[in-house]
Amino acid sequence: MSKPWKTKEERMAELEQITNQLEEGRYTDCVDELIIKVGEAPTKKFRVLEPAAR
Repeated sequence: MSKPWKTKEERMAELEQITNQLEEGRYTDCVDELIIKVGEAPTKKFRVLEPAAR
């Protein structure tokens, strides 16, 4: 089963792919800002509770 979330590294890789896919000569400032924000964002830790067996 695939996980419903992505790790920070996976999100960073996707943003870098978007930057690389932009046509040459276009500004990548928006994507670069997102890369910085994602890279500096703190990691939230949480616990997943499984549903009770019936």
